[in-house]
Amino acid sequence: MKHDFTLIKKPSSFNTYISHFTKLNGALFLFFLSPFFVPYLINPRIFAFYSIPAFLLCLCAVLFLKSETEKKATFIPLTSLFLFLTITLAIGYAFHPSFSVYGNAEVPLLILVSFIAFFAASQSGIAVKSAYLAYLPTAFLWILIALPVWLGWTDGIPLHVGDLWALTTDPQNKMNGPFTNGNILAILIAIAWIISVFYWLKNSRSYAWWFLQTFFWIWVIAGMSRGAWLAQAFILIWIAAFLIRSKAYKQLILLLIAGVIAWTAAFSLFSTVQPDASSAIQERFSSGQEGIGAEARIILWHSAFEMWKEHPWLGVGAGRFDAHFLDAQAAALASMDDGVAGLETGFDSAHNLLLHLMAELGFAGIILWLAISLLLAQKIWRYRYRLLSPQWPALAAASMLWIQGMVNITMTDPFPVLLFALLLGWCYAPTLRKAQLDGLHGLSFPKKNLAITSISFAVLMFAGALSTASVWLDFEKWTYLEMTNPDKGRAASQFISRDDILPYLIQTSVNELYSIGNREAVGNMQPLIIQAISAQQHPILFRQLFFSHAIRGEFELACETGRFITRQHWPNEKNSALYQAACENRLSQTLEIQK
Repeated sequence: MKHDFTLIKKPSSFNTYISHFTKLNGALFLFFLSPFFVPYLINPRIFAFYSIPAFLLCLCAVLFLKSETEKKATFIPLTSLFLFLTITLAIGYAFHPSFSVYGNAEVPLLILVSFIAFFAASQSGIAVKSAYLAYLPTAFLWILIALPVWLGWTDGIPLHVGDLWALTTDPQNKMNGPFTNGNILAILIAIAWIISVFYWLKNSRSYAWWFLQTFFWIWVIAGMSRGAWLAQAFILIWIAAFLIRSKAYKQLILLLIAGVIAWTAAFSLFSTVQPDASSAIQERFSSGQEGIGAEARIILWHSAFEMWKEHPWLGVGAGRFDAHFLDAQAAALASMDDGVAGLETGFDSAHNLLLHLMAELGFAGIILWLAISLLLAQKIWRYRYRLLSPQWPALAAASMLWIQGMVNITMTDPFPVLLFALLLGWCYAPTLRKAQLDGLHGLSFPKKNLAITSISFAVLMFAGALSTASVWLDFEKWTYLEMTNPDKGRAASQFISRDDILPYLIQTSVNELYSIGNREAVGNMQPLIIQAISAQQHPILFRQLFFSHAIRGEFELACETGRFITRQHWPNEKNSALYQAACENRLSQTLEIQK
């Protein structure tokens, strides 16, 4: 006998127990994920090491120690996934030093992701629906704060509230709002579009929901994210198949009209920002490196694959992609046609989730990707004709994030990953027998447990966010100090231990020392340059390393560094003659190197 494992309606005895409190809790929990609450999103290295045991304690105390035996069974698949990640990282740490949790945000992030998935899977239907509704005004506010910067009304200056609360990142060639990349904002608006479509399908006579989904659709297209368009196309096909099967032809026509309006309005809006809108759209699909076009992605994906080939079992380590990228790119270019130019920048993402997981986690990353892909595929098949289920918006949104993550950085950025865990928990249907479902009462927590999880999550996340925002603010102030100021050297010592800041610290320091002619100091900074390269392989750092070798008279090492740079095939490399001179022992220590 087949059973329908949708969210169980709560018995009347639970009316008081999950009334206003769970509605508020669902909204607050989503607010904790909002950039208005968490300023770390711009530089998302947020978690201090102390947060690991804190999250584990909260996880165990709330989800297991105070749950009945039957209720624990609902978390078996997610628990298995969490244990798999933990064991993989433990083995990796034992045999691979780069798995060290100190200074590595990815390990506590994985723990937090598991915690969020558990929490979301325990929520009642009322809490989930309240979170859907809370998401819509949040998405509207993201659009609202993204527009002034995107339209140029701020003269290229990001929006700030005080010193710490930066509401947007620097202007880019498309809307990015409070996120590090415009692709993230586009897909998050697409999720708001899904929620609006869901309520419109449930209330077909309500034109308010039709207008709302059309509004969000406009901004999905205006976001100029190919990945978001691809993911949305998948959902549109899904919705159209449902409407055709249901013979809801009027709604299908209204959906098509909404699409035409959205594309027309978005194209008109985009034309106000970039007058030659047609060329701008074509540029999004070009091979230019700045936009990471199609050809650039091929080089990036090939490099990620080479990185995995070099470390197939354990990978290079969680969060270590950028520390190995240029090594991998050199190997990739060696196997490609002559004349292919390398990407002249550092990358911390493969712009493809599968390749990224393969490169960083090795064989375990492949298993993880397959496990989640199969889970989503199974849920999509189960809910293929159940678009009115309260779990469908979460499933559709999680699927969109997963699809977009195959072509850009979205699923390697912390915020979308946290949201994906929340959505995955919401769309998870427990595969238990009918007898085990009796007494679960909607998979809800008692009030006390809901309060503990929300408060603990808020305190820990806010503390880490405030700490990181303060450090980056201090670093920004440090960059304005004169090199001759004695406070500059003392202030720099607090940043050296942070792998996320060190590469920028060294690049800035060496450039300033070079500009004032202190060549000896540049040579003395060689150990720090090497340390920065071990955290992030960036072209500027390798040129600075070459320069430091030359100043110290280490021509053999300078030649080796120069050959490495040459293998990158960077276009318009201005120092090629110097690299050749180093290998021929005719390099002068008074050389001038071009940045």
